[in-house]
Amino acid sequence: MQTGDNAPTPQRIGVPREVFPGEKRVATVPDVVAKLVKLGFAVVVEQGAGDLADLSDAAFLEPVQPLPPMPRRCGATATLSSRCAPPRLTKWR
Repeated sequence: MQTGDNAPTPQRIGVPREVFPGEKRVATVPDVVAKLVKLGFAVVVEQGAGDLADLSDAAFLEPVQPLPPMPRRCGATATLSSRCAPPRLTKWR
């Protein structure tokens, strides 16, 4: 493992709250977040991302130590964004 200024920056995976009408799924679950962190990824879960799937913010934070702050929006800080529904075309125009 490299440390210091030459250490590679971990890939940051963002898990946003789904915005598609009627979508109750979330792109990942707390167990997978823990596995990704163990593999060296940084995972950012948006506040309330799991609410409609009955997964609390605390459930996502529990396997990750130290506890990172949960952003209201995670898209701007993520290298990769994981979603259930396809992106809306208006978002990319």
